[in-house]
Amino acid sequence: MSDEEKSSSLVTSAISNLHGQYNFQSIAIVLVIMKANHEQTGWEESLLTCIAFVGAIHGQLLFGYIGDWLGRQRGLFLTNLFCVLGALGSSIFSWGDSTRIYLVIAVCRFFLGMGVGGTYPLSAVNAAEHSATTSLLDRRKRVSWSFFWQVPGSTLPFVVAYGVDKIFPENYDLQFRIVLGLGALPALIAMIYSLKVLDSKEFSSVKESTGIGIFYSLKRRDYWTKLIGTGGGWFCYDIVHYGPYLLAPVIIRQMFGRDGQEEESIDTISWQTALANLMGIPGVLICIALFKPLGIKHQQFYGFLLIASTFFAIGSLYKTASNTTLFVLFCIMTFAINSGPSVTTFVLPSETFPPEVRSTFNGLS
Repeated sequence: MSDEEKSSSLVTSAISNLHGQYNFQSIAIVLVIMKANHEQTGWEESLLTCIAFVGAIHGQLLFGYIGDWLGRQRGLFLTNLFCVLGALGSSIFSWGDSTRIYLVIAVCRFFLGMGVGGTYPLSAVNAAEHSATTSLLDRRKRVSWSFFWQVPGSTLPFVVAYGVDKIFPENYDLQFRIVLGLGALPALIAMIYSLKVLDSKEFSSVKESTGIGIFYSLKRRDYWTKLIGTGGGWFCYDIVHYGPYLLAPVIIRQMFGRDGQEEESIDTISWQTALANLMGIPGVLICIALFKPLGIKHQQFYGFLLIASTFFAIGSLYKTASNTTLFVLFCIMTFAINSGPSVTTFVLPSETFPPEVRSTFNGLS
């Protein structure tokens, strides 16, 4: 395996993670922007918030299996293609009355979600299998560094929203289309880089020698026992992660509007949310640094305890603490969310299952 191929594989996984979170999180600020020109019912707001995750469930299962069936490189190309088409479609075709606009965005974001869902298993497996060594710690760090870019990805939509609000003030239709459409650019870059990546020798040799597929693997009880561990942790983490992240603009707006203050502007909400999300960067870096002394299982356990304590603190002090105190606690909560289970749930499936079914069971997790 050449150095260029190892580098391309890591770049592909990193960019796939970056645009995955960008495309997931962009809808949070887009809904705030669209309220200026397009009235939203509770049903429409909920649909646009959740539909990408419905697609992601399908994408994780479909593209996870494709990664084992057709190979990692083809799977990465296809899943990023879905992201390009979904992001562009939600930006380009969302015209007409408000109802039609929301419907078009919802349909496009379903297919976008399928693509983003597929990037999870494929980017993790791709990063792990192209490691320069067979050391478990080295593989773990390589997968973690590809995951690291999810944090900048979750921050970028709010940075972009802040910029377009300054450049195109009060042109809200153009603003939300730019925020949605830009999600296609890194996905396109990941597609191009995926063409430079060949399937690893580890996967290719095992696949050729065993020919074991998903249907045989589903009958193995030991795989299901492992799946309960990898999938159960990920299930719990997603509950505590996506609630605060997707509703961050709403939560922050309510924090600073409790005293009857004037509703905050789009640029204010954008920089406040971006600042809170950036607190995830030191969280991920600390998690990577603690792999060797703590181990992945202890990090996941203590990480969930830290997250629970920050949730408890915000809930307990919400009515009595100042707006600034609550915002600081929200930033600490973001740090906690990214300081343990965020990385460990992503890494564990890639090192738990054998290469012939690694992508499929990563997607199931």
